[in-house]
Amino acid sequence: MKNRILESGKAKLISDAAFTLFLENGYEATGIRAICRAADAELPTLYYHFPSKKALFLSLAEKVLDEYLSSVPNIISDKIDDPESYLRGYFLYIMQYTMTHVPETRFFLRYSLFPPEELREEIQNFLYNDQKRKSELLLPAMMACIRSGLVRHTVDHAMSLFWKFCTNNTFDVIMTAWQPDTNELLNLWNMFMHCRLSENYASPK
Repeated sequence: MKNRILESGKAKLISDAAFTLFLENGYEATGIRAICRAADAELPTLYYHFPSKKALFLSLAEKVLDEYLSSVPNIISDKIDDPESYLRGYFLYIMQYTMTHVPETRFFLRYSLFPPEELREEIQNFLYNDQKRKSELLLPAMMACIRSGLVRHTVDHAMSLFWKFCTNNTFDVIMTAWQPDTNELLNLWNMFMHCRLSENYASPK
């Protein structure tokens, strides 16, 4: 429902303006009137669509996450019978999404790492649900790789290694404007798979 609201005429102008201001200036430094000016909207119009600045921000956060997750099953569904290809496809999707959605990724990282006090609880819940949804997509393939002996870690440690690998490479794209091609990403994946996931490193105590 919230995302359908964001797609409607004036509401979309307001949400687009708010996204830019939240990203560039931060949540605390962005006022409702500044959003109205940027969207060329009257204050009552904004409050007609969004009851508060917090509600507007959370709608944007939900939209970013939904757009990210909605494409994952389509990208990797044909690899479900090959667990290693499924994991590789998931990694490639994350990297390709990051390179083609830099503002959205910056938005997500900024507010994940530095949540405003007013939004701390909501963002913590948001991140918990985000990780849960992503892990539900990844877990069956990771468990299949463990059962086959391809991955030699406990499932929790293997999942942790995977997310750290993806996060580190995501940061490289965002912080250094790195734009690897598919061959470079595949080489990175093969090194990670054979040097980390397939090696029996000791799991942390």
